[in-house]
Amino acid sequence: MGFLDKERVEIISACGSVVLEVCLSEDVRKDSVLIYSGTEGVNNLTTSKHSFEGRCAVYQDEKIKISKG
Repeated sequence: MGFLDKERVEIISACGSVVLEVCLSEDVRKDSVLIYSGTEGVNNLTTSKHSFEGRCAVYQDEKIKISKG
């Protein structure tokens, strides 16, 4: 997608945004991003929605846009 390793980008969802550093990896699908739980500001991207079964958070279901910071 044209991003460089260690480049700072803004991750934007319908709920909010966070600025993070890119870490390129062949282990992650090209149409996906991986943000670890506990990453500062990551909760700004998520809703309070939960699954029907187990009432667990649905963090993996957020659509985002990535903008060069």
